[in-house]
Amino acid sequence: MTEAAEHEPEGLRQVRADIDEIDRKLVELLAARGRCVQRAATFKRNEAEVRGPQSRIDHIITRARVIATDSGADPDVVETTFRAMITAFIDAELRIHATLDNEPGTTRGS
Repeated sequence: MTEAAEHEPEGLRQVRADIDEIDRKLVELLAARGRCVQRAATFKRNEAEVRGPQSRIDHIITRARVIATDSGADPDVVETTFRAMITAFIDAELRIHATLDNEPGTTRGS
């Protein structure tokens, strides 16, 4: 334990431990989402298809805001987080897609 941590109230240490556990679970969920993105990339023929229509992003954001409200989360925080996540996953999918054949559902060497 660091010197700073030694001076924290026990309750704060517990809250931080809880946050660390939630963060671990979030990373696991992001990894699962990333695997889905990898699969999706195999069905797309070009950058435009990888980026998808704005209506798809709008749908994801609207749905996330509803879930946030229903869950007691701040919809603005959820929207900001989702927009960053979507951008990062599109960038990752573009990198993945660059290594694939242009035929949907196949990868190089298939």
